[in-house]
Amino acid sequence: MSVDVFPRRSEGISNQLEEISREFVARCGNEIEGLVITRADGLVIYAYKVREQRMDERAISAMVTAAVGSSRRIFRQLKNGNVSLILIEGDSGKLIIRPISIDGREIFIGVLTPSEANLGLIFLELDRYASRVREILR
Repeated sequence: MSVDVFPRRSEGISNQLEEISREFVARCGNEIEGLVITRADGLVIYAYKVREQRMDERAISAMVTAAVGSSRRIFRQLKNGNVSLILIEGDSGKLIIRPISIDGREIFIGVLTPSEANLGLIFLELDRYASRVREILR
């Protein structure tokens, strides 16, 4: 699913995001269950489901946006600078959120993983993935 939020380059963006998402999942040893790329207002730009599982990308997108807002308020209160990565762990999985800026617009990448996922590898590949997303959406 994709939303036309960057009208000047909308053609082909979804295909490019699908291609780099497939590569990201493969580089992470298939430890990714799904991901969303969302605007700061919670609207989904792109969602990638690894398996035919039930994933409500709109709900995940809204929660990703809320988590970034809450994390930023905490960091501001503690005077700890900017939020560069958020990790939320549950009993059966993790949500990793990576905020990025594209020409002054805020974009968030939310990645769903199983609880036993190799975080070191995912963090490394997520930085590469975020750079490629930035190039495509610029």
